[in-house]
Amino acid sequence: MTPAALVIALWLLVSWRLDVLLWWGLLYVGGMAVVVAGKIAFIGWGIGYEPWDFTGMSGHAMRVATVLPVLAWFLQLHAKWVVRGLAVLVGLLLAALIAWSRVVVHAHSISEAVSGYLFGALLAFWFLRQVRGATNIWLNRWLVLFSLLGLMGTPKLTPLPTQSWITHAALMLSGHAKPYTRRQWHADAMLQ
Repeated sequence: MTPAALVIALWLLVSWRLDVLLWWGLLYVGGMAVVVAGKIAFIGWGIGYEPWDFTGMSGHAMRVATVLPVLAWFLQLHAKWVVRGLAVLVGLLLAALIAWSRVVVHAHSISEAVSGYLFGALLAFWFLRQVRGATNIWLNRWLVLFSLLGLMGTPKLTPLPTQSWITHAALMLSGHAKPYTRRQWHADAMLQ
C-alpha cells in the first residue's frame, strides 16, 4: 500500500496542492508511526492485552484502510458525491477483506486486524473530511493510467525487512537480548 500512498502523493504534487499533500503525508506517516510504536512496545517490553491476544495494530490492515478509500475517492474525484461515496465504501469493503485475510493466514489476531482497520479508516475519513471541499485538484488521465499501471508491478517487488528493523529497534531501546513473542506471552499468562 505504500506505493499506492506515494501515487496519491504524486497526484497531489502534480496538482500543486501542497497543503493537501502535507495532510496526506502527516496522516499516513503518523498512522504508521503509531503502529510501529505499538509493535516496539510489545517486542521490547511485552506491552499488549493478553485477554484479547492484542500485541499491536496490524500495519497491513491500517494501511489498506487508509489508502484504498482515499484512492477510490481520487479515482472518482469529478463524479457526483454519491458516486464518490460509493467508491469510498467499496474501498473500505476491500480493505476489510484484506484485513480479515491477516487473521485467516494467522499473521494477526482478530483484535489486531480490527483495530488496525478501524484506525486506518479513521485516518482515511479524517483526510477526506479535510479535502472534501478542495478544488483545483487536477488528475490527468494519462498520469492516473500510468501510475495505476505502475502499481500493478509492485507485488513483484521484494518487501523491505521492516519487521526485522522494528525488532532491532525494540531490542535496542529496551536493552533486552531477545524479542518478546506471542508464544512467550501466552506461556507467561498460563503460569499466572
